[in-house]
Amino acid sequence: MQDLESVNLFACVCKTLSNYVDWNYNWNDNYKKVSLISGNKTTLGADHPAWQAEFSNNDKSFKSLVVFAINGKLGYVFEFRALVHNNVYGSNLSELLGMLKSVRFLDK
Repeated sequence: MQDLESVNLFACVCKTLSNYVDWNYNWNDNYKKVSLISGNKTTLGADHPAWQAEFSNNDKSFKSLVVFAINGKLGYVFEFRALVHNNVYGSNLSELLGMLKSVRFLDK
């Protein structure tokens, strides 16, 4: 969770979900060490707008699913990372997506 109105030098001055996703891609070194497989709009809970991105590392030994959302003055990053070996990633992905559908934000 990130405070979008922080005075921290590296804070995101983000007013939209798109700003928040772009800021994360540009400032978080972890996203520079992996390859983007796909990215698309999604929802958290019943109807909260979010952005979902899937990444893999260079040797493709793991994948990660990252979901970004903002709610009011806070930014959220939900991340699931697992080994590709023995289908650990694929076999747990549907359970994660189900959990994300249960997310509820208390205020906007």
